[in-house]
Amino acid sequence: MDDDLSWKESTVTYDDKLFIFDFDGTLANSRKNIVNSFNHALQLHGFTPYDPARVHPMIGKYTLLEMFEEACPDSDPQELDTYMASFSDYQLSHVDTEIELFPHVRSTLVELIKRGATLAIATTKRTHQIETILTEMDLAKLFKVVFGQGTLAVHKPDPACIQYIWDNLDKPFSTDNTVMIGDSMTDVKTAMNAHIKMIAVTHGTDTPDTMRQHGAEHFIESFDELLDEPLIEQVFTS
Repeated sequence: MDDDLSWKESTVTYDDKLFIFDFDGTLANSRKNIVNSFNHALQLHGFTPYDPARVHPMIGKYTLLEMFEEACPDSDPQELDTYMASFSDYQLSHVDTEIELFPHVRSTLVELIKRGATLAIATTKRTHQIETILTEMDLAKLFKVVFGQGTLAVHKPDPACIQYIWDNLDKPFSTDNTVMIGDSMTDVKTAMNAHIKMIAVTHGTDTPDTMRQHGAEHFIESFDELLDEPLIEQVFTS
C-alpha cells in the first residue's frame, strides 16, 4: 500500500502545468520483467538468452524492435513480429509479480492531480503494452494521454512525441508549462529536443552524471519531491 502524503497537502494549484512521465525506471521498477520477457522470447525461438547486465542498458533507450534486431540480426520482419509477440505475452502475464511502482509514486501522482496538474506518459514501450500495464496496475485513469511505440512512426527522443501529447489534450500546453520526468539520457534528449523542462530521477537507468552531461539540471532522489513547491517553481522559471 502506498504511503500517506497528507502532510504535503497544499493550496498551490498546477492547473496550467503538464507533467509527462517515462514509465520504466521512472514510475516503476520493471527491469526483472523486461529481462525475463526478452529472454523468454529468445529461448522460445532458439536464441541464446542475454545476461541481465546486457539488457539493462537497453531499457528506455531501445525500442522492443531494436532489441530483437540486435539479438537476432538475421531475422526477417515477420519473425521479429513473432518474437515481440512472445515478449508481450510473457510481460503482460507477469505484471503483478514482476513490475513494482517505486515508493511514493501512486500517492504523488494522485496529489499532483489534486493540485490541478495534467499527467501524461511518453515511453518506448509499445502502446498496447503500456496501456495494458497501466490498466492492470490501476493507473490508467490518472493519465490523459499515453504515447508509446507505434503511436507515431517516430519515438523518443523525437520531439513529435511531445507535440502528439499536446495535440491530444483538451487544453493548451506549451514549452513553458510542460516538464518531462525520466531516468535516462533518452528522456533528457526528448526534453531538450522539445525545448521543455526536465526533472531526472536518480533511481533508474542512467546515472545523474550521465544525464547531467546531456543537459539535465534538476534531480530528485525520492518521487514525492515532485510535491516540493520551491523545486517545481524553480524548474518552471529556469
